[in-house]
Amino acid sequence: MSNPLKRPTPFIRRAVALGAVVLTVTLGICHMPNSAAPAIPAKGTLLIQKVNAAHLFALLGATQVGEAAFAGQAGSYRGVFRGTGARFGFSITVFPTIADARRNFQQMGMTSLAPTRLPDGTIGDECLSWRGEPGTRGNYGTGRLGYAGWPSQCVLRRRNVQLSFSYSGPTKDALVLARKIDRELINSDALAPKGATVPIPQIAFNAPKIVPLGGRNARIKIYSVRGERLLGVTGKDKDEWSTQGWMYLQANRLGEHKLERSMMSEGNVVFTRSITVQVVSPREYEAARTVHPWKWSHDALYFLTNPRVNGHVKVYYDKGDEGEWLKPDPGTIGHYYYGDEDKQEQLMRQALQEWGQALKAEWLPAPDMLTVGFENTRAHPSDYVAYCTFTRKEAKALIMGKLGKSFLVYVEQPDSLPAGVVPLTAADLIRPEFKADSRGSFKSSSLFRYRAFRPQGPYQRVRVLLLRFNSGEAADLTFPGYEGAGYR
Repeated sequence: MSNPLKRPTPFIRRAVALGAVVLTVTLGICHMPNSAAPAIPAKGTLLIQKVNAAHLFALLGATQVGEAAFAGQAGSYRGVFRGTGARFGFSITVFPTIADARRNFQQMGMTSLAPTRLPDGTIGDECLSWRGEPGTRGNYGTGRLGYAGWPSQCVLRRRNVQLSFSYSGPTKDALVLARKIDRELINSDALAPKGATVPIPQIAFNAPKIVPLGGRNARIKIYSVRGERLLGVTGKDKDEWSTQGWMYLQANRLGEHKLERSMMSEGNVVFTRSITVQVVSPREYEAARTVHPWKWSHDALYFLTNPRVNGHVKVYYDKGDEGEWLKPDPGTIGHYYYGDEDKQEQLMRQALQEWGQALKAEWLPAPDMLTVGFENTRAHPSDYVAYCTFTRKEAKALIMGKLGKSFLVYVEQPDSLPAGVVPLTAADLIRPEFKADSRGSFKSSSLFRYRAFRPQGPYQRVRVLLLRFNSGEAADLTFPGYEGAGYR
């Protein structure tokens, strides 16, 4: 009987021409003598930098069905041959090194379903094949039985790339396609560009270094620095391409916690990145923070130059009283992005970036201390606001403002300062290199006031340092509405 590789039968030639067989390297290949499948010479020792799945579909004369999927180890694809309607599936993993690919390939041979191994170099550098039992419906994603009721699968490694195929069709016909794909991996830069190294997307984390034991789950952002789209980065069950995602740490025990996530690039490069976060006791956590939340008994600050009139406590809402007050959230701050963590994180980062252009780092709160949203008294809000109340040493502070426009900084200290503590000035808060922009620059004032959390008091005498950036308003505490803080 003649060798089908040296002299293809009319059936094989017809199947290849029509794209009628389903993609695979298969069991039947493993039984062929070495002379029937001569080794493909490798050109150089360069690594395969990526595999273009779209080009592979075009090469096979097939159409992709559905979206790519990622299960932590490979990019999985399903397709259908144009004309015949035959279905197939394959998965691709581009490893950073040949050693990584070889190590993973060796693990493939240790499965409970013992594979048949082709002589090295027959197809790929290494090749394994499985065949199920007659009537088995383990179809490896093809959605149908294999040839004669036998589903089949083959995994080959070429350099640092591992490809797995599943199919339904005669194995001898699939052999032609399998060898063609293997040749293209070596020869086609459109399918598999080569290089000395495999480019891996640069990944970064936004994460706290420490979190308190028993606190709410720490939220950690993971994202592509250069904005490459990735599968697996979101960590969600549903596969979707994205540039970023979130990781969560349940702070239920002290010590180091390692979080990791596997991802895949659009070139099917699979890699894993990890981050370590320390969980400490609540006391250690508070001692390590430079700023701490300032909790108000009510939702506003009210100010008087003299809290008593004719021996009685002055009521703020006396008719005709112009008043001085600060109320960062009057109950009209909207959060239509509720549940959209990406939007929330974006606004927090924007607020800290804008405030950080003027304020020293030690006067910036942690991102999770901010409240962000929009002032929704208008039908179609377009302006976002952010505010935060916190303490730093003996000082208490409020920062509030309209993102992209202006903000106000209120800092108070006790009337009687402890020994060695001096009153704060604008220079203590503002970065030396700060230069106000052309819209309204910067204004400051220092004053004494009696402050309370309710109009009726009780009032406490405090030192106040007030800073306004780009608002065009005077640096005082007259606050008739959001206009006073530059919100509109």
